[in-house]
Amino acid sequence: MTVNLTLNDKEFRKIENVAQKNGKSIQDFLSDIVHDYSEELQEYDVTKDPLYLFEGFDCDGPTDLSINHDKYLYRA
Repeated sequence: MTVNLTLNDKEFRKIENVAQKNGKSIQDFLSDIVHDYSEELQEYDVTKDPLYLFEGFDCDGPTDLSINHDKYLYRA
C-alpha cells in the first residue's frame, strides 16, 4: 500500500536525520515507528496508569458532584 504524506521541510529533515542516524531508510524508519506504536497500544495495561491508581480523598464537596459536574464546573 502506498501512503502520501505532506511534510514541511523541517519535519522532513528531522525524520531524515533520525533515520540516517539509525542506519535506516525513511520508509523503514517510519514502518518501525508504526510497528512499535501498535505494539505499545496492545500491551497497554490500564491498571498501571497513574490515573487508574489514583485514590480518592475525603472532602466536603457536594454529594451529587459526579452526576452534576457540569453544573458545578460551568454553572450550566
